This record gives sequence, C-alpha cells and structure tokens, in this order.
Amino acid sequence: MQNQDDFATFLEVCRVLLVNQSTSELDLDEKDKKYLYSYQYWCNESDKDGFGDEVVNYIAQKPLKVLFPLFLQALDQYERRVFAGEYFWLHKDRTYLKLVYDNPIPTARDHESIRELDYNESVIRRNHGLCFHSYCAQI
Repeated sequence: MQNQDDFATFLEVCRVLLVNQSTSELDLDEKDKKYLYSYQYWCNESDKDGFGDEVVNYIAQKPLKVLFPLFLQALDQYERRVFAGEYFWLHKDRTYLKLVYDNPIPTARDHESIRELDYNESVIRRNHGLCFHSYCAQI
C-alpha cells in the first residue's frame, strides 16, 4: 500500500459505516472476519508473510475486496437519503448538498467493475448534465 494512513482510515470508516453489516457470509477465514477492521491485524499478517510491518497490496486485497463493494453500497444509501431530503439540505446546508451532488457514487459493485473505475476521468454529471444551480432551481 502506498499510503498506510489511507488504508487504516478506510478500515475505520468501514467499521463505522458497516456497523450493522454481518460478516458471516463474507469470503474470508474466520480469523480474517473477526479482525476485518483492524489495521494492526493486517500489518501482522503482512509481517507473518515476511513483508515487514506495513500492509502490502497482496495482504490488503483481502479486506478491500470484500469491504469496498459494501462501502459503496453504504455510501449509495446515504446519498439517496440526502436526495430524499433535498429541500431540507438546500436550506440547511447547501454546501453539503452540492458536495453530494457533485460527487456521484459509482454504481460498480463487483470486483472487476470496481477495478475498472477511473477517477481521473471527468465526472459524469447528474440529471443529463444539469449543473448544481439549475438542479437547486428545480427543487
């Protein structure tokens, strides 16, 4: 992993967002399931395999492969909640509504589709290219 802090933060965010997510059906060993959100556990797994005390890509694939689709699904649910309350957010925190509007959650959920995501491409706008201010005018 290029940035260990990013990986540790991702695990922590997933621990919070996926608090009600059962790990019983995940494609992992029981021990991996038990410590799924533990950065230190994945460091130890890297160390056991002779890679040192940092999580390497090979080891990070295990939790990322199962957590990233669940993470995107959780973000999608929160995004839908924001848009369900768009009138509230328009008047309460327009900046937050703009942030959610300008950053659509990818629809990819399987491993191969997620790998193909390209975050360097220009963001496809919502509502057939409607800018945020035009969107707000329709609310």
